[in-house]
Amino acid sequence: AEIKSAYYNLFLAYKMIDLHQEQQLLLNEFIKISEKKYALGQSTQQDLLKAELELEKLHSGRKVLEQDLLANKIKLNALVNRAGSDPMGKPEEMLYRPFPFLYDALTQEAFNNQSHLKSALFDVKKNESIKTLTEKAALPDFMIGLSYWNIHGDEDQFMLMGKMNLPWAFGGTTAGGKYDSKNSKAKLEAEKAMASYNALKNETSSEIQIIFTKIKTAEQLIEHYQKRLIPLAKQSLTSAQIGYQSGKTDFQNFIESFRTLLDLQMEYYTQLTDYWQQIAMLSPLIGKEINP
Repeated sequence: AEIKSAYYNLFLAYKMIDLHQEQQLLLNEFIKISEKKYALGQSTQQDLLKAELELEKLHSGRKVLEQDLLANKIKLNALVNRAGSDPMGKPEEMLYRPFPFLYDALTQEAFNNQSHLKSALFDVKKNESIKTLTEKAALPDFMIGLSYWNIHGDEDQFMLMGKMNLPWAFGGTTAGGKYDSKNSKAKLEAEKAMASYNALKNETSSEIQIIFTKIKTAEQLIEHYQKRLIPLAKQSLTSAQIGYQSGKTDFQNFIESFRTLLDLQMEYYTQLTDYWQQIAMLSPLIGKEINP
């Protein structure tokens, strides 16, 4: 899970740089438009300076992102036992796929697959068997026998015998206490084993529920970004570009739309990365690979 999480962080670092690169190209085109409008007296020098300032901010942000990229490469190399300076290729594009699994089914799979839960269940069954045997050892033991004699010159003889063994009856209070003590100890051990098993089940269920909730929340946010927020931000930016070129809107309107789109795209990929990281964290709890 840790290696996968580091891999997803590397993807995010690359994606952030890609977004800045795309926005930088867009802003460069916009600066050319501003320069033409300024030369024709259709815009102010302040608009041109604002555009250039925004471009410098993108350059500065990219340097920070490149440092983050290098740190993520070094970390991932360390996790896979490679030197920090070893080359690390760019991760493949990470796509969103809905999470189809249900909480109850995942929890049951975890109960069936996790080795420490299997071990705890084995202890429960073992101690229940010991308790049952201990209880049976203190019960009366009945035995019936049949004897036969072949007597020459007389009728054959048969004798039916019955025998009852009371383990606690002939040792006085000491014997009775001995069996009571064994029964109590066996019962206590069985209860402890069951309590330990239930505690592990509850802990596992809680951990799965926390991660499952995060996955479903990220799923909702990702779809909202995809279907509503980012398309609207792109429309707003296109409208601001057209409006500025035609002189119907001011430069500040374009800059605000420009920043909004970049922020939403960065938030989207952050959510997408967190989504896959949570799924990676869930797999060890379930005891098998979870892949939507």
